[in-house]
Amino acid sequence: MIDTSPERAARDLDQAKMRFKELTGVPDVKIVPRASGLETVHDIIVGRRAPIYDRARAQILEELGTDSPLHGSITLATSDSRRGLLSMEMEALRALIRKSLTVTREHLFHPSSSVLHVPFAAGEDLMVQEPSNHVIWGRRGVGKSSLILEACKTLRQRRIPVAWVGAEAYQGRHDLGVVVELLAEVLTELHGAAKAAGWAQASVLQEAVKLLPRPPLNDAAVRALAHPVKQKVKEFFRETGHYCYVFVDDAHMIDASLQPMLLSMVLNMLRGAGGVVNFAGVKSLMRLSDPEAKVSIQIPDDVQSISLDRNLVNPSNAKQHLQTVLLAFLKECGFGSIGNILNPQAVERLVWCSAGVPRDFLWLVERGIGYAIEHQRTKVGKEDVNRATGELSSDKLERFEGESDEDAAMLKDALKRLQDRLLNEHKKNAFLVRHIPGRAGYQNVQKLVDLRLVHLIHPNITPEKAGEKYEAYLLDYSFYTGIRRRHGLQEIKIKADSPPKYAELRGLPRFEASFFEGLTNVDT
Repeated sequence: MIDTSPERAARDLDQAKMRFKELTGVPDVKIVPRASGLETVHDIIVGRRAPIYDRARAQILEELGTDSPLHGSITLATSDSRRGLLSMEMEALRALIRKSLTVTREHLFHPSSSVLHVPFAAGEDLMVQEPSNHVIWGRRGVGKSSLILEACKTLRQRRIPVAWVGAEAYQGRHDLGVVVELLAEVLTELHGAAKAAGWAQASVLQEAVKLLPRPPLNDAAVRALAHPVKQKVKEFFRETGHYCYVFVDDAHMIDASLQPMLLSMVLNMLRGAGGVVNFAGVKSLMRLSDPEAKVSIQIPDDVQSISLDRNLVNPSNAKQHLQTVLLAFLKECGFGSIGNILNPQAVERLVWCSAGVPRDFLWLVERGIGYAIEHQRTKVGKEDVNRATGELSSDKLERFEGESDEDAAMLKDALKRLQDRLLNEHKKNAFLVRHIPGRAGYQNVQKLVDLRLVHLIHPNITPEKAGEKYEAYLLDYSFYTGIRRRHGLQEIKIKADSPPKYAELRGLPRFEASFFEGLTNVDT
């Protein structure tokens, strides 16, 4: 029976306003009653029709229930007169971007949260749902967690047990307890997911948790647990016919000394027993092998690799990918094209200032909109992007402190000296590094790349002698743009439809790998 009391109607109306605000991010929600024949409908005032509004309305009606006096009477009306950057839809867009910048496993259990995922163009979304093991490489912000979230949602809908474990919780620990605790977390998550899916055999996975050793721990006891646990996983698969999927996110956050053993144990515990493993992390900070411990995960024998990076080596591809991402956000909020909010020069600048990283790109778009509104512009311009870019370095450096390995101090020092030498002495924003993969300095450069502090723009430059291979890199724009602008700096000319000229790259300052090892010798 429908409760038609005024108190219930007022309460439900307040709830509808609150939920519409939460679901869309619009700060000021207006619901206006309107006579329709013999009935009263309630119009949520918007500027234009948009999918984000339609979904919010549908969810609100579902939450209110069929016994609400507002049941079936909430509609959308396009009466808001604001347009462009000042529109209600722009408020929704900025809120959607902010919500989507950070994706965690908690979003799995809150399906109503407004996080937008844009499918990857090369089919990566389908790859991680295949019954095969993967390692997912990518710089922070390229969409690893978003990819995992979508995979987990889809697998759960098919009643497949899924465990999504974030390795960040184990950062800074070197003890064997990390191995046991992470395995316990994996098995507990699988048990909970199997139980929620209605599998009576979920108790088998709970029994596997009880097999894990208790302190005090030793290496032999920890290694010995893989086989009995594997038998339990195999028993679940044999009785249900369903694989168990495990995603270990931010695997590079685990101490480097523990990574090879821990990751190989997770893999061996599930491989061949009806389990599927996906490790995700920053490539240069992950160790899949430890020769001394005789532990090794081989690509492609043990796991397939998936790279999510769209770097600046192919600027056209990077621009296309980022535009696809932004257009999906715009359409969700009722905008028809990128040109509705961005000048062409701003789009080009965004690609390079974000170095092809979707999260940095979206962050810059959101902040750029704010600056454009502040200066009463009708669209985001290059100057707004530059100002936003100058703010990004502090965020990157904070994450740098938290994510880099035991060589963080040396990397930070090398970055500081690189900025001084490159920006102050050479007045350039790009440089060459000799390609010597075996040198620690070269590996440190790759860490700086994965931490989004420098960016590869060309993989093969021979300045003088044949056989002397160099690579061209760009120092991140956030160190010398906007509030950190450097006067007299000769920025390398880059456009999506015209990559840097080879002759220009050959003339860049040259750095030896040793420069990034704490030494200062450099050829110029």
